[in-house]
Amino acid sequence: MNERFSYRGSAAIGGVTLPNVVFQETTQDGGLQSWEGAAAVPVSDTPDGFPGNVDTGQTVLVELPDGRKGDVIVTNLGFEGSQWTVQLLGTGPLPA
Repeated sequence: MNERFSYRGSAAIGGVTLPNVVFQETTQDGGLQSWEGAAAVPVSDTPDGFPGNVDTGQTVLVELPDGRKGDVIVTNLGFEGSQWTVQLLGTGPLPA
């Protein structure tokens, strides 16, 4: 049996590298697989160019440091107190 995809670390989302990103594969009833993720960025650590083209409803490329890539839909971009939050949903194959 294959291990489910999971990742925790930095990733470029829409061309902007975010330091704390989490992705995980999920399996729904009936075996449908998907993957989703999230990132939180303190205001003090907001990278240049963020949020840029990262906006709710946009499909953007996610690139992991090891070269794996995949498309994600930004399902939510928000600002909560002292940090930005981004919710993501994988739209195709897992980053390969």
